[in-house]
Amino acid sequence: MLQRQVRQFTNPASRNWNGLPTTCLFAVTYWMLEELSVAPTTAMFGRIGGLNTLFCAIAQAGHRLFAPNIQAGNAHLPAGAVIIFMRPDLSMADHGCVLKLGLTVGGYNQTGWFTTAGQDHQYSEHDLGTDLQWVGRTRPLSDRRVQRPIGGAEQYLYATPQAVALNLLRPLL
Repeated sequence: MLQRQVRQFTNPASRNWNGLPTTCLFAVTYWMLEELSVAPTTAMFGRIGGLNTLFCAIAQAGHRLFAPNIQAGNAHLPAGAVIIFMRPDLSMADHGCVLKLGLTVGGYNQTGWFTTAGQDHQYSEHDLGTDLQWVGRTRPLSDRRVQRPIGGAEQYLYATPQAVALNLLRPLL
């Protein structure tokens, strides 16, 4: 199960893994490779190519999350779901993490995505129910976007079951 892979895998003093920056999308890919029993290597990441393209596909294969589902205390998501913060035009996956249990997500480089502090290029965990700022709008547009506490950028939140995310990664290996 993907949620079992989600943990710190770098030296806390380093911002890199084997010379590659530990970005959020890199970390989720690293854990997905481990779940597929593929040893993560720098060469493997070279073969996979642009992570944004992969994560845009993963997001669009899932479904969008809305505040009422999360704020009720249960997003009705299975552990291991890949959570992706997408720009409103769906052109870019700006952040990714993995649902560990309940509403707790684990990920790298989560600084500025949640109301609780993350660490730059380090691992942290956050609660989707209490650590997101939803954009207040009138109906029917209310509760559809989250807002970054730092900078105020608005994002759509997508969730994709781990099996679907892993199936999108497999052909790239």
